[in-house]
Amino acid sequence: MNVMIINVEAGQRSGVFVYLPFTPSGVGRTVRVASWTPRFGLNFMSQDLPFFPEKAANFHGAPVVIASNPFPPYWMQYDEEVEGGGTVRRYSGRGFMIADACARKLNYTMTQFPTSDWTEVIVVLKNRTAYFSPVTYSVMPHHEDTFSYSISIEPDTMTFAMAVPSLPPRWRSLLYPFTSRVWIFTLLAIIIFSPALLLISYGTVTQIGRGNNSINTQITVEATATLLGQNLPPRLPTHISVRVLMATWLIFGLVITISYRSNLTAYLTIPKLPPRIETLHQLISSGYRATVANDDGDDLMAYFGKSGAKDSQELSKLMYKVQDTLTGLKRTIHNKEAFVYVRVLMEAYIAEHLTGPDGKAKVYVASENISPGITAWHIIRDAFFQQHLDHCLLSLIEAGLSDRWMKEMLDKVRRESRLKQRQELEAAQEGGQVQDVKEHSGSSQILQSFTLVHMQGAFYLFFIGVTLSVLSFALESLVSLVSKSA
Repeated sequence: MNVMIINVEAGQRSGVFVYLPFTPSGVGRTVRVASWTPRFGLNFMSQDLPFFPEKAANFHGAPVVIASNPFPPYWMQYDEEVEGGGTVRRYSGRGFMIADACARKLNYTMTQFPTSDWTEVIVVLKNRTAYFSPVTYSVMPHHEDTFSYSISIEPDTMTFAMAVPSLPPRWRSLLYPFTSRVWIFTLLAIIIFSPALLLISYGTVTQIGRGNNSINTQITVEATATLLGQNLPPRLPTHISVRVLMATWLIFGLVITISYRSNLTAYLTIPKLPPRIETLHQLISSGYRATVANDDGDDLMAYFGKSGAKDSQELSKLMYKVQDTLTGLKRTIHNKEAFVYVRVLMEAYIAEHLTGPDGKAKVYVASENISPGITAWHIIRDAFFQQHLDHCLLSLIEAGLSDRWMKEMLDKVRRESRLKQRQELEAAQEGGQVQDVKEHSGSSQILQSFTLVHMQGAFYLFFIGVTLSVLSFALESLVSLVSKSA
């Protein structure tokens, strides 16, 4: 933005002046760049000073106020101890590194205006207390009348996080080798086979004149027993039709039992994880609620509510606000709900607060980005320096420094989180609170020997069967005693 002043001087001579807000002396001043007369036209005062000077190409060390907000991994701050027992505030993060690189290029002094949350950042930029916020955020249409945006720094990674599905009880592994349809058809085969064998055996025994009471009561039991690897009943008739039927049943049972045992071994060795919700449509279909941080929850709900996508509109109806990002992520573990926010921010919080020393996280971030937009820096509206700031940002993005710094920040957060949790576990172990660090962290080998935990389903069935057999024996003995006494 350039504003020129034409001052009519003596005679027909006019002077052309511009205001330079940044000068080597540190004080803004008005400079005469040219003069104009009807006879000689426009005459420049100096070849070094153009007619339209770039006022923001060099700030000459002038202070530029930015709205700083703790927003890892974009902007992080920590206190570092120095000699003498004091502490010095240090800053890191991708946003800080990019802003510092732009400060070196444009020669300005970065002055921070600390803010506590995103709501305060918006207020600071609205009243023009700060020039811009060095944290990438979604470009929202309803803010375009209030702010200006820098060039697109990266695609919008707004998504949701949910708790990692827990493993189901081990005894349910007994059902996993077959689908429900296979189990139904296996039961149907038993139901069809038992009457057929009963009918053939009954007719055969009647023809040879033998009693049939011992056969009528055992057909279904003996048919099922063959699937469990039991021997053939010795009292079956030797008629050819019975042999054909039993041979067919044994072949069927051989295929079923071998398939079941082989798949059961695989399912007990490699636990089956429940499916994850990875897309917005799956989240809407599941009916789970979604939470957002309190500081920008209204903006996000308005953003999704005004979207043209039906799923986004439905998401806005399921959303409600919580205190902050960490609270929302922790709530996903205890409640069946999702937390909606920026991907890299949630990854940083998960790596720092919700990941164990073994590297296993309690919360996962969905693979789909639910916002198709872009992210950029928020800048005061009609900023005179935006063109030069965009040029610096474009150079850093094209050089790949933005992505590299982001990766370095995330790796640093993960590394420091694992180290901190490992130290806490070792301290607890020394104090006698934890017997084994590896056992406490949940780490395990890839291959494990079967334990009682793995086989508890089979033992459950065994004890249930023993209990039922004892009850049946007691009932039969009671009936026998009653019939003899009668």
